[in-house]
Amino acid sequence: MNVRRTMLVAASLALAGAAHGHDCSGGTADGGMDATGVQCNDVAAVVVAPSPSATQDSREHAAARKLLAAGLAAYEKGHDVEAVAYFLRAGETGDARSAEILALMYRLGPKLFPIGVSADPILAAKWAAVAAEARRREASAAMASRVAR
Repeated sequence: MNVRRTMLVAASLALAGAAHGHDCSGGTADGGMDATGVQCNDVAAVVVAPSPSATQDSREHAAARKLLAAGLAAYEKGHDVEAVAYFLRAGETGDARSAEILALMYRLGPKLFPIGVSADPILAAKWAAVAAEARRREASAAMASRVAR
């Protein structure tokens, strides 16, 4: 994993933890606990866990995954404007990971994306809401599949 992707993942984990009320700054990703006793690696699972795929959404899901991968590849090469375009296209499909990256991108602006992105708290909130709704749908689908077993 290159340095830019490591920065993106670390910032995503911190943002996801903060969104869930966790502060893993004193813990570690290998199992340290936050102040509330939640395992920090549990918070990490929120961001990096694979998304469950529903049959009716499999084509959109696959397309969003390709856009996300293209965005990450562009970001790693330092092509920030191109990366943003891919993340936006994937986020507009409701892809949770892309929406999380967009929320983070607009929250941190040039600290994470030096070219082509300004910090914008309104857009950050919009994309955080999209990500939260997408994760809620994923959790509902996962629960339904477990209950059906």
